[in-house]
Amino acid sequence: MYSLLTFTLKDKNTIKGEFLHEIIVFSIHFRDRKSGWVVMGNGASLRTTDGGESWKRDLETEHGVQGTDFDIFLLSVKFQNHTQAWGIDIRGVILMTHNQAQSWERLDLSMHGETENSQPQNWVDRIASELSHPPSTHITNAHFLADGHGWVVGVEQARQRAMYQSDFANADDAVAIAAGHIYNTTDSGKTWHHQLGEPVENFWDVQFLDEHHGWIAGDNGVLLATEDGGKSWQYLQSRTTQRIIDVHFLSLSPKWGWAMQRNGRLLYTTDGEDWSTDFQGTTSTNQSPNSQDPLQVSGNFTTNDVEFGKFSEGWAVGENGNIIHNPDGGPIWTLQRTSTGKNLVGINMKFAPLGWAVGLNGVTQRTVNGGEYWKFHETHAGYDLYAVSFITKRKGWAVGRAGIILSTTDGGFTWGSRLSGVPQNLYDILAISEQEIYAVGAEGTIIHSTDDGKTWEQEHTDVDNDLYAITRVKDGKTLWVVGQWGVMLRR
Repeated sequence: MYSLLTFTLKDKNTIKGEFLHEIIVFSIHFRDRKSGWVVMGNGASLRTTDGGESWKRDLETEHGVQGTDFDIFLLSVKFQNHTQAWGIDIRGVILMTHNQAQSWERLDLSMHGETENSQPQNWVDRIASELSHPPSTHITNAHFLADGHGWVVGVEQARQRAMYQSDFANADDAVAIAAGHIYNTTDSGKTWHHQLGEPVENFWDVQFLDEHHGWIAGDNGVLLATEDGGKSWQYLQSRTTQRIIDVHFLSLSPKWGWAMQRNGRLLYTTDGEDWSTDFQGTTSTNQSPNSQDPLQVSGNFTTNDVEFGKFSEGWAVGENGNIIHNPDGGPIWTLQRTSTGKNLVGINMKFAPLGWAVGLNGVTQRTVNGGEYWKFHETHAGYDLYAVSFITKRKGWAVGRAGIILSTTDGGFTWGSRLSGVPQNLYDILAISEQEIYAVGAEGTIIHSTDDGKTWEQEHTDVDNDLYAITRVKDGKTLWVVGQWGVMLRR
C-alpha cells in the first residue's frame, strides 16, 4: 500500500499538510520507518523523524554549491547512505553531500598527479591553454557503491580557438568539440582515474617520404608515425603539449626530423621516435625588424606556418608580418626584413632562394634572395589568404577566406582571381602539375582543377570536418589530407 506525500508550508522551517507547488521533491531515502530525507530539484533537503508526518528543511542549502557561483538544478540523485548522496546538475557536473544536503560540493574529475615530464595527465587540463573557453566535464550518468567505488560517464566539452585571428566574428561562433569518457573513483570521489576515452585533436600537418612512411602533427603535442601506409599509427613522445604545426623529415636513414611548435620552438629527433628540445631562449620583442642578429625562438613568437627548403634550411611566418629564417635546422633563427605588419599565415620556399608568403587582408610577400628582403606585391583581393603553392618559379596559386583563389604567371608580381565555386574557407592548396591542382578547406571541402585553375570541381568526402593540410607522397601519387578532430583522408 502506497501513500502520496504532499506538503504545505506551515512555517519557514516545518512543512506539513497539502502540496505546495513550488517545492519539487526529486528523490527520497529512508533508513527505517521513521527516519528519512528527500532532495528537491534546487538541492535543498527535507528531513523527517516521524515517518513523514512532518518535514523540516534547512534554507541555507538553497544558496548553491560550495566554492561556486551557480545555483543547483538537479537532474538525478543517488543515495549512498543515510547522510551521503550524489547529484548530477543540469550543467553536467557531479555534486556530493555528506550531511543530508545541508551543503553540496562540486567534484573535480581532473586527474591528480603529473606525468614524468610534469604535464597534467588529464586531456582537459592539457588542452586548456589552447582553448579560448575553458573545457568542462559534462556528466550524463553515474553509479556508486557504498564502499566508495563509483563510475561516471560523460563528455569533455570545449570551444576551439579560431584557426586564425579573423576566422570568427566572435567567440560564440567557435565550434564546440567533445569526446566520450568514463571515470572511476575508489575513495568516494576524492580522486578519479580516467578509464576510457580518447582526446579529440586537430591535425595540422602531414608528410610522407614514400608510400609506407609518414608522420602527422597536431594539437597538444601530438606526433603520429606510420610504417604501413596509414593502416596503423604510433604515438611519438614529443614531450610537449604545445600545438605542433609542422613535421619535416629529410630521409629514412638517418631518420633526422624536425617539428615546429606554435610558440616557434623546434623539436628534434635523430631516430624518428624520441623528440626533445635542448635549446632555451626567448625572442626579443624589442628587436628591430631590420636586425640580422641571431635569436633563439621561444614563447614570444607565434608561428602559423613553416617551410623547409633544401636540406634543413627553414623559414617560418607569424604575427605582425614576422618571418624568421633558420639556415641549418639548429636553434638559431634570424628575424628577416619584411614590408608588412599584417599577420602572415602561409609560406612557400620550394624554389628557394625564391619564396612567397601570404596572410590576412590579401597581403603577399615575395623574396628573391632567401628572405634577406621581402617585398610587398598587391593582390587587390582584400580577403585573408591562408596558403600558397608554386609549381614553377613563375606559376603559382593562393587560397583563403570564402573560397577565394588567386593565381600568378609572373612569379607573384601580379595576381588575378579565379572562381572556386565554393563559399567555404580554403586552408591549403597543392599544385600537382601546371594543370592539376587541389585545395582543401572548411566543412570537408576538397576542390580539384585539371585546367590550370580555370575551373574547379568539388570532390565528395563524406566528412564535414575542416581540412587543414594536403600533401602528396614524395615521388608517389597518393594524396593525404588531415584536419579537424583527427580526420585523415587518403586518395
